Amino acid sequence: MGGEIGPEKCGKGGSTSSDKAITATCPAGKTIIGGGGSTSLNLTDKLAIMQSEPGALTSGKATTWVVEAHEVTSTNSSWTVSAKAVCATG
Repeated sequence: MGGEIGPEKCGKGGSTSSDKAITATCPAGKTIIGGGGSTSLNLTDKLAIMQSEPGALTSGKATTWVVEAHEVTSTNSSWTVSAKAVCATG
C-alpha cells in the first residue's frame, strides 16, 4: 500500500444508554489500515471496550472502524466512546 497515511478525526458517540457505539469513516479513496477506540472516562472497573475492529468489507477493503463500549457496572457519570481510523490511499 502506498500513498498518504494518517489518522482521521475521532468521532464521539453516545446516548444515555449503557451501550454506546461509534464508527470512524475514511475519506473517499482511502481504506482502513488500523484503528482504535477509547472512552472519555478512565473507569476500568465500570467501562469496557467490547468491539474495536474494521467495519464491513466492500470489494475486499474496509473503509470504517467500529468501536462499541459497555457499562460493566452501572455508573451515574456521563461518558462517550471515540473511534479513530488510520487510513491510507489504495
